[in-house]
Amino acid sequence: MLTDFLSPYSFSLPTMKWQDGSYTITAVAFMRDGYSTANPASITLTFSNGNSQPPVNLGTFTPSTGTTPPNGSPFIVAAVGDGADGATANTNVTNLIASINPNLFLYLGDVYEDGTPAEYYNWYGTGSTSYSRFFSITNPTIGNHEYVGSSAAGYFDYWNNVPNYYSFDAGGWHFISLNSNSSHIGVDKTSVQYAWLSQDLAANSNLCTIVYYHHPLYNIGPEGSTTAVSDIWTLLAQNGVSIVLNGHDHDYQRWVALDGNGNPSTAGVTEFVAGMGGHGLQTITGSDSRVAFWDDTNPQGFGVLELALNSSGANFEYINTSGTILDSGVIPCNKAGEDTQAPSVPSGLSATVASATQVNLSWQAATDNVGVAGYTIYRDNAVLTTVTGSSLSYSDFTAMPSSSYSYSIDAFDVAGNRSAQSSPVSVTTPSMPSSLTFSVGADTYVNSGSPTMNYGSATVWRVDGSPDLHAYLRFSVQGLAGYAIQSAFLQVYSNSSSSLGISALSVADSSWVENSVTYNTAPALGAVIGSSSTFSSGSWVTIDVSSYVTGEGIYSFGITTPGSSTLSFSAKESGVNPAQLIVNLAVPDTTPPSVPTGLTANAASATQVDLDWQASSDNIGVAGYTIYRDSTPLATVSDSSLSFPDTTVAASTTYSYTIDAYDAAGNHSAQSSPVNVTTPAMPTSLTINVGSDTYVNSSYPTTNYGTATTWRLDGSPDVHAYLRFTVQGTGGLSVQHAYLNVYANTSSTAGISALAVSDNTWAENTVTYNTAPALGAAIGTAGAFASGSWITIDVTSYITGDGTYSFGITTPGSTAVSFASKESGVNAAQLIIELK
Repeated sequence: MLTDFLSPYSFSLPTMKWQDGSYTITAVAFMRDGYSTANPASITLTFSNGNSQPPVNLGTFTPSTGTTPPNGSPFIVAAVGDGADGATANTNVTNLIASINPNLFLYLGDVYEDGTPAEYYNWYGTGSTSYSRFFSITNPTIGNHEYVGSSAAGYFDYWNNVPNYYSFDAGGWHFISLNSNSSHIGVDKTSVQYAWLSQDLAANSNLCTIVYYHHPLYNIGPEGSTTAVSDIWTLLAQNGVSIVLNGHDHDYQRWVALDGNGNPSTAGVTEFVAGMGGHGLQTITGSDSRVAFWDDTNPQGFGVLELALNSSGANFEYINTSGTILDSGVIPCNKAGEDTQAPSVPSGLSATVASATQVNLSWQAATDNVGVAGYTIYRDNAVLTTVTGSSLSYSDFTAMPSSSYSYSIDAFDVAGNRSAQSSPVSVTTPSMPSSLTFSVGADTYVNSGSPTMNYGSATVWRVDGSPDLHAYLRFSVQGLAGYAIQSAFLQVYSNSSSSLGISALSVADSSWVENSVTYNTAPALGAVIGSSSTFSSGSWVTIDVSSYVTGEGIYSFGITTPGSSTLSFSAKESGVNPAQLIVNLAVPDTTPPSVPTGLTANAASATQVDLDWQASSDNIGVAGYTIYRDSTPLATVSDSSLSFPDTTVAASTTYSYTIDAYDAAGNHSAQSSPVNVTTPAMPTSLTINVGSDTYVNSSYPTTNYGTATTWRLDGSPDVHAYLRFTVQGTGGLSVQHAYLNVYANTSSTAGISALAVSDNTWAENTVTYNTAPALGAAIGTAGAFASGSWITIDVTSYITGDGTYSFGITTPGSTAVSFASKESGVNAAQLIIELK
């Protein structure tokens, strides 16, 4: 009566299909090994629908001509068989068909398990569920599972006494449905069905034709070839039929166009096996050079064949339940003659910048009398690439940063007719970022405890050391625009905590399929690339994989843990926190700093102009500033400097200053607005304050006195001082006189002497008696002096012009004397220079 394939098991009985009375309903469990339960459960029911006799359906089947597509659009036909069983894959396929919204649907046979009225009622549906959603646009053909013994009562009842074979016109094409169950109806040359078919083909000789029946003549699947329909195939080929649609084998196959003898021929018949409607998938067991494409992968093989019928041909697409187009192309109508008509111009071309090296294109489909075979994409009037007719988008990963491009597109058909190019669209890419993030393309795990299980659709992936659970991640690294990879880091989001961490291993074989790989078929793990530290639940775990990710390409990783606790990580199927690969690039910096603002120039003296400005900013960092005087580079200063003293100016002269900022890559900003300044006339004398002053003591030869507020002298023990002055601003004038002035805090009868010191490298806050520079010849002396007075020493012979001058100061007396240092804040030593 009914076989239920999906737990929990529930169904409805269409009691109106039975004569009234009491019935015992039993439930038997069928096992995968072929056995069934010995003691079935049972229940007694009474049907009372007013059916005193077994009900008979007196309805009449009328083939549907489908719905009308929008003006200018092709007629869409969806076709699939071997699906109606009430299970999950059946639902997924019918949801896909609903999303396609075809004008016509062809069910290619088999309702499971036996095509009974109850199975049609539950598994094919009652108008709003499963395949019955498309009842009003469906024209079926009968499969082998509709028969119980010699009867297919459920099929003929559900479809209102549909004929074993019939034909109809829809979408400008002729369709023929046949019964290929040769054990129940004749299919050879002597049969009534063959004679009817011959007459129907002759009567419709001017139309493009699709014929569909359940059993394929050509088949590399486990069900094998149904040679009984050979005569029918030959007749179809002789009459110019373009397409044959079959089911029976639970896979997808497309054969090249074959003539009546099975030889490849451009004028032959193209056979499709489309038995992936939901009731399991079968593994292809054979091979044949005439098979253009096949797919049997589980579960991605479940799907539907879509035909877009044009006046002289058809586009086809095999779409799986994930929405992926696995096969596509064009089949010309054998009766259409030579094709000289070009496709329409593609419209709606748009270009969107996705990154510095990626531009995404999309457009609306072109139309053609036979079918659009593909599109040619042009960039800057040169051919960039071609894509199939099923493609309405393309990502250009060959774009370069900071570049402008113009894109256009045309459509072409299988005869080589080409449309005009579309209107161009233009984009400009941004500059290259220093880092790119790639989302995981495929992720799954395998389990030694369940070596034949696949976990590709799980929302998490897991790792464990015992039993062995390890994961596989795959990334596509592209769009580097020739830039070298500086570093790369794998990041995964943990749902668990671990004190042992995880490791990333190389995987040389990237051909593994997320939704089919198992422990038994998984690729080998290679060497350890990197490992993580401990981590907590709800955190990103980072592993350095710089040694592995070295350029563009496909990279697979194996993930393991040494621990014996199962760890869980977020898979891309969860929709949040999928694994990502962060690639840092050695990207040259081409962005200049901002223009410095607030530049001011102040004439501090006749020979010095002080400049000040406000800091610039930069995307990486300002390295320094270039100062220009009268449009000529004068000096450069570091990024931390926001001022500069120009000591090379001349008196009574006007100067114009500007400044720019530069970064480490050598990018310079524009120059600032200029500022002008005029230096005053040259003075006749200069007073220069001491720059550094300290003293050293032979009794404490390692002690430094650079911070003291006085400096001291003594003849015994030896205590002597060092003073240093920077002379600038003489403006090229000659030194007439130079005087050293120091302020005494104590009196002396012995006086002091100033000595030359040729080494100017001593440092005020580090010099000691042991490291002090040597004292030279005496320059000048001063006699006895009183406390609280300035002492002047003539040093004209020593000061010759601009420069740095160091003095040593000594006393011949044995009494210590003290002088004011610059650290005291008052009365620091001075150098007075008279000029001429």
